[in-house]
Amino acid sequence: MLLESVFHTDEHNHEHVPMTSAGMPYICIHTEMDRFPDRKIAWHWHNALEFVVVEEGTTELRVPDQRLLLSPGMAAFVNSGVLHEYSSVGNVPCSVYAHLFEAQFLSGAYNSIFEEKYFSPICRSGALQVWLVAPSNLRNINLIKGLMEATELKKMEPDGYEFDCIR
Repeated sequence: MLLESVFHTDEHNHEHVPMTSAGMPYICIHTEMDRFPDRKIAWHWHNALEFVVVEEGTTELRVPDQRLLLSPGMAAFVNSGVLHEYSSVGNVPCSVYAHLFEAQFLSGAYNSIFEEKYFSPICRSGALQVWLVAPSNLRNINLIKGLMEATELKKMEPDGYEFDCIR
């Protein structure tokens, strides 16, 4: 199920992401920026990894020492534990899809070789806060396409969609 504009933080700006279940530690949230004060999702952080894809309008993604402008068809990765915010740019409608997941969703299991060798170093890296995914090469185009396919799968949730979401 695709969630709509879910955003709650505590007094430390920690967003507690409402994962659907431990068995499927992945959610996709559709956000229309006009629903938020000042058309912005305020500074926050979460333990989940995040890919955000812009559906319409232009979004500014900010982390403490960097900002990215994202237009439709572009995406960005936000690492676990990174303080960030999103803002609409201009006076046109703006909406995004946020894909939030735990590393185990892709690595397959807690403490697996995939988690320990590949995902944990990324999650613990202070150097990688945010990464722009522009459709400038085939790898990025395929990643963006995969995120949009996952969005459609979450909207419909056909039998076996979970397998397709992790590929």
